[in-house]
Amino acid sequence: PRGTQVKNGWGPLGKRMPVSSSKAHVFPLSLEARMGGKRHAKIVPAARCTEQRKSSPACENLFLRDTDDGDPVAKALACQKAEHTFAKMPCGIMDQFISVMGKEGHALLIDCRTLETRLVPLTDPNLVVLITNSNVRHTLTGSEYPTRRRQCEEAAKVLGKASLREASMSSLEASKALMSEEVYRRARHVIGEIERTVKAEEALQSKDYKRFGQLMVESHNSLRDDYEVSCAELDELVAAALEVPGVYGSRMTGGGFGGCTVTLLESSATENVVRHLKERYSRTATFYCTKASDGSKVHPLP
Repeated sequence: PRGTQVKNGWGPLGKRMPVSSSKAHVFPLSLEARMGGKRHAKIVPAARCTEQRKSSPACENLFLRDTDDGDPVAKALACQKAEHTFAKMPCGIMDQFISVMGKEGHALLIDCRTLETRLVPLTDPNLVVLITNSNVRHTLTGSEYPTRRRQCEEAAKVLGKASLREASMSSLEASKALMSEEVYRRARHVIGEIERTVKAEEALQSKDYKRFGQLMVESHNSLRDDYEVSCAELDELVAAALEVPGVYGSRMTGGGFGGCTVTLLESSATENVVRHLKERYSRTATFYCTKASDGSKVHPLP
């Protein structure tokens, strides 16, 4: 599968990987609004193809290519249904949408209430999106993801809303006494992320990368403190990245409890950032220097 192109190939810092490899990755870029009312600003790995049963929207997209009727939304929804019924993962729609609709040089803003999308230009040649794999494994099919979703639904019910997408921070504060502290913090994260997503699109449209980076850091802090899906290793990588000049922002990405961070930086700072992370990180990380590119597709190897 082909996602965001990395330096000199489709693998970690120059290593070319065949589609059949259990380590093949797809890294599309997105701004997203997940189901359950959440809308996030994210740069995420959309799929990892392995021999195990994993969340692999990009692979599902490829498997459907021969039956494509030209409706990308229907295709993405079919991929999501496979996640729900086969992998038993009550996921949102972000990974599927970016795998189907990703376009080179753009982020993708997804409205999960209406299923409308909008491409957001991200073509500055002086920017690099650095994906750093903590090499700490996470298990999305465990209890934490469904638990977070149930907590968000509980908060929405207390607020009298169909989803937290319709809620405001003021209404949440007014109803704080009616829910547990944990449910309140989950809702505060979601509502805050919705607001950050709107601001993140505006920042990208105006090429205000400093502001976008600040929003990335705010998002990570909220994921760490309110949503509680980060881990010590991810926090360590984010903090270390922010110490290097030329870094705009950094945050965890994906399901949390391990996995990857994503860092937006000036291209000239790439070597310094990678070197610094190698020195500061207590484990061994893997690095992917990426640019926004098309969604998943068959990429013949020579």
